This record gives sequence, structure tokens and C-alpha cells, in this order.
Amino acid sequence: AYTTVVCSPYRDISYLDIRCDDTLIYNDASVYVYTNAKGTIRLMIDGEEYTSNINNNVARFTISDLTAGIHNVTAVYDGNSQYLPESNTSTINIIKYNPTFTSYVKTVLSGNDVIMNITLNEDITSEVYIFMNGKVYKTNVYNGVGYLNFTRLHGGSYSYRLYFNGNDKYYASEINSGFTVTKLNTIYVDVNNGDDENMGISRSDALKSLKVALECIRYGGTIYLCEGLYRGLDNSRLTFTQSVNVIGLGDVTFDGELKNYFFTINEGINVKFKDINFKNIIFNNVVSEHKIFI
Repeated sequence: AYTTVVCSPYRDISYLDIRCDDTLIYNDASVYVYTNAKGTIRLMIDGEEYTSNINNNVARFTISDLTAGIHNVTAVYDGNSQYLPESNTSTINIIKYNPTFTSYVKTVLSGNDVIMNITLNEDITSEVYIFMNGKVYKTNVYNGVGYLNFTRLHGGSYSYRLYFNGNDKYYASEINSGFTVTKLNTIYVDVNNGDDENMGISRSDALKSLKVALECIRYGGTIYLCEGLYRGLDNSRLTFTQSVNVIGLGDVTFDGELKNYFFTINEGINVKFKDINFKNIIFNNVVSEHKIFI
């Protein structure tokens, strides 16, 4: 009797292990395929094919010019007389840089231009968006440097958000910051001819309402009211939170409109009125008219 022994020329690959670290954009990406086979490995990325010999159980690949993002990496071993074909797929992440994004605003007196200085990396030329007070502004940064000029800002504190949309090298980025515009010592208000978009630095540039004037005046400053009848929510039922002088120029009248209160003056605050008429003011449920001289 005879015994027939059949020997297969193939055996399975025990592993085909792809290893690749996250790589910064514009840097060469290194891919390593570990295997116990002999011969060559083919590597496919983004439709391109690369080939490398297996040395000491590893095939090494250097890949250039990959765009930012996650890429599929497929390693293929075609087999030979000793090893069966095998393939495996992994991913490589090409990451962007985080930009260096800063801004600076110097404190200025109300009425002066406010200049916002913006810096990014010196190889960035791009648009930058500024969100402030419900408005959106846009400026350009050239070679990492940009400016935005604000005119006629009232005194007070301002918060803003800067946004850079990113590019092929840098991730999008935003910063939140703020600045202060120094309030004025003297403000003019003209209920008839003023405009609350004005600065209030003179009679010809007067604000329209006492409400805005109180927001813009410095502690202990003086508000001059030009001739006219002052009433409504922008000129009455206001809260004084800091010491201030309010002086009438000409025939100035406040109309309380018989409301249950006219002004609220916080405790410890010194508010002085001069040369101002008040009418329809309720004091202890008695309607009164007064002319105040201080």
C-alpha cells in the first residue's frame, strides 16, 4: 500500500499591521507596515500607489503632499510561493497648525479713533471678522498684521469676538476680548436736534437723550441739557448709578407724565440739578411743579 502526502505551498500571513502617526500639514508622512512575510508591500493612498521592500519585517513608506484631513491607507501583500495574499486598511490624519491669534486695543478718550491691532502668523494673509455690539465688521490681515479703525465710540466697556476662518495650513480660530473707551467729563444733550449716535462733546454734536448721556458720562461729570421738553423712557424713570451734575441751558423742562416715579438715585450718589423745570411729578401722591436751582 502507498500513502499520498499533499503539501500546500502556502501559509497564512500572521499579521499585516499598518502604523502611522498624526502628521502636520506640509510635512512628509511616515507609514510603517509590519508583517512576517517576505518580499514587497504595495500601499494605496488617495488613488496613488507606492511600493516598498520588506526589511526586518517592516516596509517603510514616506508620503508627501497630503492634504489636511483623514486619509484611508490600504496595504496590500500580493503573496508568493510561501505566503498567501493579504491586505489591511487603516487611516492617517494630516493635521493643520493652530494659529497664533492676538489683538490689542489702546484705551482712548471718547470721540477719538479706536484702533484694533490684529496679529496672526506672518505667513497668513486673510480676512478676519469682528463681532461687536450686534454688528459685524471685516478687515484684512496681510502677512500676519491687520488693523480695524472704529470712529465715534461712546465711552464705556466693549466686548468683541474675532474670527479667522482658517486656510489650507491653519485651523479656524477665534478670540474673545474687550477694551475701554474713557468716558467724558462734559456731555451735551439736545432733545430737539440731538442724535444718540453723536458724541455729545458740543452743542452741535449733542446727544438726544439723558439715558445715553448717563451711560457715557464720567463719575462726577456734568451733563448740559439744551432747551426743550424732556420726557419718555429715554429721559425719565432713569436710575442714577453715579454722581453727576445736570444743568439746564435755557428753558429746560422735565415732564414726569404723572408716573409713579421719575428718577431713581442710588444710595450714596450725589446728583445735582440746576436751572431745570419739573412738571407732573408725583411727590407723596401730590402732583407738583418745581423749578430747581442749585
